[in-house]
Amino acid sequence: MRIVLAKSDVWIETNVMIRRGQPWDADHPVVRAHPECFTDDDPTLLEHSFERPAVEEMTAVPGEVRRGPGRPRKNV
Repeated sequence: MRIVLAKSDVWIETNVMIRRGQPWDADHPVVRAHPECFTDDDPTLLEHSFERPAVEEMTAVPGEVRRGPGRPRKNV
């Protein structure tokens, strides 16, 4: 299976959106109908990465005190 990348953000017809750097199967009907919108020779079009961004944990681990931003410490 050969992969091509979208060259730019564009709507194809009224219901298909392609985004710059998005990988598509070269045999997909949209790619065959609009080859001018895709390339297979420019890896710089890849989006930053396919990794998921780090997600902060919202709960405190045992023994940890969590304060929201701008909240002063309690004087005990």
